[in-house]
Amino acid sequence: MRIKWNVGKQGLILLLLAGVLGFGTNALRPDGLSLTEECFKNDLSPVGANQPVVITLDQARELFESRRARFIDTRSAEEYLWGHIQGAANLPWEEAAQGRIGNLNQQLRDALLVIYADGESCGRGAATAVALHRQGFTQVKVLINGWSLWTANDLPTEIGPPPF
Repeated sequence: MRIKWNVGKQGLILLLLAGVLGFGTNALRPDGLSLTEECFKNDLSPVGANQPVVITLDQARELFESRRARFIDTRSAEEYLWGHIQGAANLPWEEAAQGRIGNLNQQLRDALLVIYADGESCGRGAATAVALHRQGFTQVKVLINGWSLWTANDLPTEIGPPPF
């Protein structure tokens, strides 16, 4: 009986230490996760003139087919290489949030941008759209769950490195 108690006590201590270490690390990181706020969803407030706006798949398809917008994939470089919307550039959301936008600054400052990632909640795309808007990009749209929606509807995709 004593052995079971010691194992249980040690397990509880390890669990508590792991929690303290995890929460402590998150609190010390400049880009730590919020434990009290919801992740971005369809609310990109405050929404005013030229603020990022969530669009539907049909709207994104129309912009793609008419070539009136440039698509920006905010997933990791590895995810991007395995497949992305045809012609899309890659800008991982972490880089946009830190202001590291590279070639986008000169090439796409005045272009209509459709930002997408993958997943319906806690959108990397929405976070990137807000970051780009704060850096002077005025025509920014967001396609929530963009990659999954795009591929589920058999829309044009490609694999490989970015076009620029």
